[in-house]
Amino acid sequence: MGENEWIKKEIEGDLLDAFVKSYELITGRRLSDVDSSESPDFLAVLDGRSVGLEVSELRLAADEDPDDYVAEAWRIAEKKDDSYRRHSRFSIPIILVFFARRPAVSLFRGILNQYAFILF
Repeated sequence: MGENEWIKKEIEGDLLDAFVKSYELITGRRLSDVDSSESPDFLAVLDGRSVGLEVSELRLAADEDPDDYVAEAWRIAEKKDDSYRRHSRFSIPIILVFFARRPAVSLFRGILNQYAFILF
């Protein structure tokens, strides 16, 4: 693994740690035994079942609106779905974890709640 890949995996791990903590606080359900993987990015146990965790960045311009966030999330989800189906990687459920550097998703909290995303 090259240095850039190692740094990317470290960042994904930090983001996933925040997600795992928030997920339990919000849902009351605990993700345990989280381990690094390749595809999906991480493996974990949820309610006694193995699940995959795929971390993906939403890359948007600063002037994007909430609908653009949702459209980009759907675009990425469909792309991941297509790739996972093509490579027969749906042997376990996959949780897609999105993050964005800017603009902050929290600016859109009230508007995005209508889409039933878990925001933290």
